[in-house]
Amino acid sequence: MNQKRVVSGLLVITIGIFLLLNNLGLVDFSVLWELLELWPLLLIAIGFSIIFKEKPKALYATWIIFIIIVILCGMYTQKNHTPLNKTIEDSIIIDKLQETKYGNLYLNLGAAKLTIAKESNNLLVANLEGRDLELKEEYEDNNRTAEIYFNGTRLKGVDFQNSNLSYYDFYLNRDITWDLDLELSAISGDMDLSEISVQYIDLDLGAGDLDIILGDRSPELKFKIDTAASSLNISIPENAGIKVKMDAAFSNTNLNELGLIRDGNYYTSHNYDDADIQMEFDIDLGAGYIKFDRSI
Repeated sequence: MNQKRVVSGLLVITIGIFLLLNNLGLVDFSVLWELLELWPLLLIAIGFSIIFKEKPKALYATWIIFIIIVILCGMYTQKNHTPLNKTIEDSIIIDKLQETKYGNLYLNLGAAKLTIAKESNNLLVANLEGRDLELKEEYEDNNRTAEIYFNGTRLKGVDFQNSNLSYYDFYLNRDITWDLDLELSAISGDMDLSEISVQYIDLDLGAGDLDIILGDRSPELKFKIDTAASSLNISIPENAGIKVKMDAAFSNTNLNELGLIRDGNYYTSHNYDDADIQMEFDIDLGAGYIKFDRSI
C-alpha cells in the first residue's frame, strides 16, 4: 500500500474526527488556535515516518498515536478554557463612493463560520456575530481604491457551556474589482465569488473546510493558497484556462483527472494560453484534500 496515501488518509481522518467531535459538542472548533501550536508534533510524526518507512506497522502506529494526542489535547484544551473575550452581534454597511473602482479586503480571523458573496449597492456589508473585530477603512488614489481591514484578536479562552464559534458574513460590491488578503485560522464556510470581479486572492489558512466558487468576471486571476490542513473545493468556469503549481506533502487532489499537462509540480490546461479567462493557482497544501470542479 502506498505509504504517502495512507499518511494523507490518516491526517484527513484526524480532521474529520475533530469536526465530528465539534458537531457533538465535545470539542469547540476554536481550540484549533491552541492545537496549531502543536505543529512541531507533526514534524516529529513525519520524522518517525521517514525512519520507519520500511516498517509499515511502526509507521501506522506513529500516526495513530499522533491522532490520539491531537484529539486528547483538543478535549483537554476545551475543558480548561476560561470565559470568552468580548463578543458582538452587529451589521456594518460601508457606502460605495462614486469614484471607487477597486477594493482591497483584508481579513484576519480566528475560528469562524465564513461567508463571502456579492452585494449590489453598497461597497461592503458585514454581518458579524461572535468575537469582536476591529474595522479600519482607508482610501487611496483620490478614493479610487478602498482599503478595508477586519482584524480579530486571538482568543484567550471560551465558556465551555456556550458555543464560541463566530459567524462572519461579508458581501462585496459586484461592480468594482477586488483583491482579497485572507489570513484565517480555523474556518469553515463558503466563498461565492461567481459574480464578483477578483484579480488576486491570497488565502493563508491554518485549518478549514471551504467551498470556493470562481466566476467569469475576472479575465485574469491569481490565487495563492497556503494551508496546513484543509479540505478545499474550488469551482471554476468550464471554459477557463488554468495553471496550477502544487506543493502537497501529504495531500490528495483531483488534478490528474482534469486532463491537464503536467510538468513537475505544474499543471496546465490545454487551452490556457488562448482562454479568455485565465486562472493561475499557487498552492502549498500540508495535509488534506483539494478538488477542482469545472461544473459552472
